[in-house]
Amino acid sequence: MDEDQNRLLAYLATSGRSEEFFGYFVESELSAKDILLGVNPGHAFYIVDLGEGGQLLEKEFFHVSFLNYFFHFGFIFGSLVLYYQVSVFIWAVRNFEQRKETLSSLYIPYFLASFFGAIVVIDVLFWILFFYCSFLKRNEV
Repeated sequence: MDEDQNRLLAYLATSGRSEEFFGYFVESELSAKDILLGVNPGHAFYIVDLGEGGQLLEKEFFHVSFLNYFFHFGFIFGSLVLYYQVSVFIWAVRNFEQRKETLSSLYIPYFLASFFGAIVVIDVLFWILFFYCSFLKRNEV
């Protein structure tokens, strides 16, 4: 199998999410500054929609939410945001096991869903739950 066939298989297996990764991280001409510090607001990247006959599409965000941190904020700050969200996720899991608090436990599925959809970009409830759990974690309620 050649590279084009492998890319088409990845496209089919991920419903096009892999093309977002290839379009930005592989085919874009990124500078070291863009990788470390992120891109300007409104910056778009282009992907080839292999399912629609090779149509070129403009994208401003990733469906895999944590990649948006690296795209918009850069690797340095994006890694810190993701690290903090993971620590809040671990706290929420432990808190749920100990206290069975329903509201803070809602962050658990939202965080897991962010790896498969654009939750952090389109759903404000993710951020409300994240900051609520972050507040509880910092105050150890």
